[in-house]
Amino acid sequence: MRFHHGLDWVGIEQADFLRWRNHFYYTFKESNLVPFFGYDLWYRFNDRNAFQNLWLHAGADYNLDKLKLRLYYRRITHFENQSGWKRYVIVTGIFYSFD
Repeated sequence: MRFHHGLDWVGIEQADFLRWRNHFYYTFKESNLVPFFGYDLWYRFNDRNAFQNLWLHAGADYNLDKLKLRLYYRRITHFENQSGWKRYVIVTGIFYSFD
């Protein structure tokens, strides 16, 4: 769980959120590929006090010793069903472990 606090740089209202993330991973024996799926649920403060966003994730990690490659699909929706708030995103990442 994370708390996201927005800073007000030029008088624009920034949203404060409580974000609940839940992901499920499956590890295959003798394989470097780790598929996963999950969701992030965003609860908005700032006098709204309601669930506002939902992120759905599906993807996989590929582990190479200290390097991890990640590729996943994210679908973003807004609970108030505002037009233009559905997003479909492909996310990639490279992670390195120093230990």
